[in-house]
Amino acid sequence: MTIALQRFVNGDTAYIGKHNSNASAIETAINSLESAVAAQVAAAGKFLALTDAPGSYVGSANKVVTVKATEDGLQFSDAAAPSSFVGLSDTPAAFTAHAGQRVEVNGTEDALVFVDNGFLNLGDTPTDYGGHGTKLIAVKSDESGVEFVAASAPSSLLGLSDTPAAFTSQGGKVLAVNVTEDAVEFIDIVGATGGTFLGLTDTPAAFTGEAGNALVVNATEDGVDFAPIVPTSFLALSDTPAAYTGLAYKLLMINGDEDGIEVTDAATPTSFIGLTDSPGSYAGQGGRFVQVAGDASGLTFVDIVSGDISDISETIQDVVAAALIGAGLTVGYDDPSGQITITLPAQPYVMGTTINGKPAANSRLLYHPVPGGITATIPAGMTNTRFEASTAATAQTDFDVQKNGVSVGTIRFAAAGTVATFIAASAITLDGSAGDYLEVFAPGTQDATLSDIGGSIYSTRAS
Repeated sequence: MTIALQRFVNGDTAYIGKHNSNASAIETAINSLESAVAAQVAAAGKFLALTDAPGSYVGSANKVVTVKATEDGLQFSDAAAPSSFVGLSDTPAAFTAHAGQRVEVNGTEDALVFVDNGFLNLGDTPTDYGGHGTKLIAVKSDESGVEFVAASAPSSLLGLSDTPAAFTSQGGKVLAVNVTEDAVEFIDIVGATGGTFLGLTDTPAAFTGEAGNALVVNATEDGVDFAPIVPTSFLALSDTPAAYTGLAYKLLMINGDEDGIEVTDAATPTSFIGLTDSPGSYAGQGGRFVQVAGDASGLTFVDIVSGDISDISETIQDVVAAALIGAGLTVGYDDPSGQITITLPAQPYVMGTTINGKPAANSRLLYHPVPGGITATIPAGMTNTRFEASTAATAQTDFDVQKNGVSVGTIRFAAAGTVATFIAASAITLDGSAGDYLEVFAPGTQDATLSDIGGSIYSTRAS
């Protein structure tokens, strides 16, 4: 910039004019310089004003700044858009091992991270469970989230959230659900008519005329009524004796007034012909015997078949035989000799054993030689035999039953069972005179738990 100024000379009479002209020129130059400097300063604060930057933004919308291929300046270029979420600069680098997790801003608030979906990973929950066993979850006092707190059980009924607040003035009342069905309250146990039985809503209205009656549920099953007491025994009836004392073997009869029942002594027959099923008279019956009538309706008098006294003996023997047969005995009668042969019924013969603790593998639980002169028969299926254990078997356990060393049956405890079942295809006969003996052996593998066994093998002896 060039400034043209007028000069002064001695004696110059235009001094004031020149001075004013120079001042105006200098002022104009200063203003121009200020404007130029201001423009240059304004331009220097913009990207485009840089010497190695592009000269214009026109046509470069949405482009990014990159270094030129010649590496001597900057240029606008098309942006390379990421092809996936993990390709972004502030996202996780991979999805691997993050299945089911959610995306969340990291603690430094400068990127995104994957986090578990658990309760502890929520923004307003505790960060770990350590040291919080048996605690409850409650809203924090500042209402900013939830926290673990120790459970505080109420120490009294009144401390519960849905119970009355005080016992005062509630004497004699009971707890009941309130009408809104959202809490309990104290209520009177009786109706509005007062604290009496008759004041209840489902009881009779009065006691008048109900003396001696009992309280029973009514026919509609919605209340109680008074009703006569139903006697529970013969003596409780109004027209029967009051007690059984002293009335042993007496009979009942209608009393003389015919308004009740009383007792009387039984009429005991005083003679044979006074019985209801015996002959009515002895007349014409001399020398005859008593015998059951042919139609089995009672007794009658009969003649002896012959004059031989042996007929009488046979009659007596018949009576004896009948009595023995009635007792379960087998009776044989030899007429020529007059002998009666009595055969006893089969008698029980039991072979028992007890095993304390768990039977060892292959151990012998029972060894029973049958005494001479006795023949014992164990029925097929070992009917009436009984074996039980105090401690049940873990698995099915079979004990081998042997006669003279040969297997003839099985005693079986089922898994978890304490009572045995039995297998025997046919009856097992043991002849003591022949030296027969019975044995029971444990299985080859000991059961883990079966123990403390007791058993009785049932048979019948024929001699």
